[in-house]
Amino acid sequence: MRSLWIAWFAALAAACSAAEAAPIAFLVAERPEAVVHGDSYVLVLEAEPDLEHARALIQDPGAAGAPIVTARIAAGADGLNRDHRAPGAPPWSWHLTQFDGFADLTIELCDGWPAFVEADVAGWIANTEGQICFWQYTVVEELGPVPEPGRALLLAVGGVSFALFALAKRRTRCRGSFRMEDRMAARRRTRTGTLAIATALVLVLALAACAEGESGRGEGVVLNVHGDGRIVIEHGDLPGVMKAMTTEFEIPPELLEGVESGDRVGFRVEAVGGRYRVTELSERP
Repeated sequence: MRSLWIAWFAALAAACSAAEAAPIAFLVAERPEAVVHGDSYVLVLEAEPDLEHARALIQDPGAAGAPIVTARIAAGADGLNRDHRAPGAPPWSWHLTQFDGFADLTIELCDGWPAFVEADVAGWIANTEGQICFWQYTVVEELGPVPEPGRALLLAVGGVSFALFALAKRRTRCRGSFRMEDRMAARRRTRTGTLAIATALVLVLALAACAEGESGRGEGVVLNVHGDGRIVIEHGDLPGVMKAMTTEFEIPPELLEGVESGDRVGFRVEAVGGRYRVTELSERP
């Protein structure tokens, strides 16, 4: 029994250590001495050489070299890409899909700034094939690990399994015991095992609630429908989720049946895997 719990806690410690290697979010903004637009966006990095260079840029951009972030973007808010330089850190209506690298020089076509992209996301993507390389912007701050609630949830489920197995093992040991002392000890062990299971189940439920992510309801006008499971909606505020904007959402293809550009719809979105996904869609008069 003791060895089982030691094994579970060892797995928990290993997962916590692994979190250090999880993707890291960085803030990309203008250098403090050259602020013109005063906005920012979020870059997520995972490869160790990229992490090292980003941190070197924060410490001493002149010595680090290659300060320009080159990346690809797509329309739609992902809940992660936000302007942390603005009050309330509002989300942008576009997000990064690919990090291409750091550079000293790039073509001028992809130079700009976050708010300029925001003003016409579709136009920017059409003109640059979705590439950004803002010359006056670089990594200025490390925001921290990107949350991965699934790992914690898996460990909690593992804890329940350990507790169930341990309780079954204790009951097996108690079979055939008829002495009063043995019966009392068996009852104590059963109560302990039941408490362990209840504790683990509460942990599972709590983590599941945390992992569920943000969700909200809103109304808007459909601007574009993609048969591969994407829909672009110009919508009002989604309380607790995002401000009024034009967003490309993921959506189950079966919900797109009969939906056309220009339709007014009501919908529900939910954060799934770091992206916002439409889970309910209905027409509005």
